[in-house]
Amino acid sequence: MDTAAHGPEDEAVMARAVALAASVRATTSPNPWVGCVLTAADGTTFAGATQPPGGPHAERVALASAGEAARGATVHCTLEPCAHHGRTGPCADALVEAGVAKVVFALEDPDPHVAGRGAARLRDAGVEVVEGVGREVVAEQLAPYVKHRTTGRPWVVLKLAATVDGGTAAPDGTSQWITGPEARADAHALRAESDAVIVGAGTVRADDPSLTVRDAEGADPLRVVLGRAPEDAKVHPALELDAPLTDVLDELGRRDVLQAMVEGGASVAGAFHREGLVDRYVLYLAPALFGGDDARGLFAGPGAATIDEVWRGELRSVRRLGTDLRLELAPAPSVLAPDLGAGAPKSGAGSKAPPQETVMFTGIVEELGAVESIEPTPDGVRIRIAARTVLEGAGLGDSTAVNGCCLTVVALDPADPPAWWEADVSEETLRRTSTGGLAPGDPVNLERPVRLMDRLGGHLVQGHVDAVGEVVAPVPDLRVRMPAHLLRYVIEKGSITVDGVSLTVVEPRDDGFTVAVIPHTAEVTTLGARRPGDPVNLEVDVLAKYTERLLAHDAADPRSTDPRSTDPRLEA
Repeated sequence: MDTAAHGPEDEAVMARAVALAASVRATTSPNPWVGCVLTAADGTTFAGATQPPGGPHAERVALASAGEAARGATVHCTLEPCAHHGRTGPCADALVEAGVAKVVFALEDPDPHVAGRGAARLRDAGVEVVEGVGREVVAEQLAPYVKHRTTGRPWVVLKLAATVDGGTAAPDGTSQWITGPEARADAHALRAESDAVIVGAGTVRADDPSLTVRDAEGADPLRVVLGRAPEDAKVHPALELDAPLTDVLDELGRRDVLQAMVEGGASVAGAFHREGLVDRYVLYLAPALFGGDDARGLFAGPGAATIDEVWRGELRSVRRLGTDLRLELAPAPSVLAPDLGAGAPKSGAGSKAPPQETVMFTGIVEELGAVESIEPTPDGVRIRIAARTVLEGAGLGDSTAVNGCCLTVVALDPADPPAWWEADVSEETLRRTSTGGLAPGDPVNLERPVRLMDRLGGHLVQGHVDAVGEVVAPVPDLRVRMPAHLLRYVIEKGSITVDGVSLTVVEPRDDGFTVAVIPHTAEVTTLGARRPGDPVNLEVDVLAKYTERLLAHDAADPRSTDPRSTDPRLEA
């Protein structure tokens, strides 16, 4: 396998192909969701993603877009081009006929109809082939497809929703609604990505769910009932199966179900869990408490008899959805088959960190670090930062502010030289902050959180970016334009955080503010290099926001009591 003939530019283009694949995740099954970027000899790029079944694969979409520009081009695709006739012709043949010069792909196709044949076809035709660029990320992205092609069974996602004390329903059986609308919409998006949704007959009789996709875009999955559903149940038409769970999964695999989502009650959840059939646990936690021991739990049936028998996996992601938390857990890598795409921790990195706790900063930058690398992940990017001071006493799960954005340490190596740490940055953070614009070599402001009894050098900062502003004039009189809904927090001599630096407002303006940056601050932070048009992360005074919220509550503003309010004037 050729793995050496690639560089950072290949990884950057592959990251774009990964994003293209993600955009069609819910529409391609039972075909794999694949992204492709074709770069012509003159540098022009053409993109493609797999179309719904019967439509062209990603490579053919990109080739059609490029036309004659494909001759001599380099192609990056997330999966090995196919070499067999299915609903469409072989993509490897199409690439050869188009005259491309080089093909870079992340993952060898595990389908026995392909499995190296596509790469061999390209090499035989004189096309340069590079494999393995972005393999870990794509293996995770295509895990349902890989599992189906290697085991014949679907990837099983167990969806759970509970209060923080583990209750899923009141003693009388009522459970709607534990989670908020954002969490429910996310669950529907997960349902749209699944080819089948599985529930027990008891859940159908008790709740009469329709199991359709309503709060997200996508087709309704195959509805599977374990047992018999009443004839007038909303779940119909449904596939009713009364068999061992392993047989159920075998049957769904034969029906080309790549991902099955289990939404049954505690009995069904417990059964899948105890038999070790779950590939991903997606748990939505609501900030609510039943406050007793009579609420119904996540699982029914016998659990671990001793602490040594407790199931332990790894936390893959934690996200806030409205007022709720979304946790994604996976079985420990040692219990996953090595070809299912479960990414092992990087050398010296350890597992991903636990959920990030609420922390505070002061806006006094401790160190000017530098971005070493940025690599795509299934949920965003992993960023590596060269640093020294902030690594003193640091450990996995610690928080560090990067240009004012609070990130969690998921890997580190304090060796000298070099010394570095890594953080996983979610897609939401990339959208809401300037972090998405960082590139290797960029300097970044770094600060560790305040410890108990530390001296408060600046002002209280959460590391939660409120908005991205734009530099209008450079230091020393740094002028920044900001979104209109945050202007009310800007007052003369008030505090503001710009790229993680605590500053004092000199002049509020109609579209933003001006701050005075002393030479020392300009020299030891990134602010001295900021030029008109550059984006900067902004965090306004958190005390002002909380005060506003309390005053709104005291004034009996009904919006202040509605946790689902999206009025930007009430954001805190």
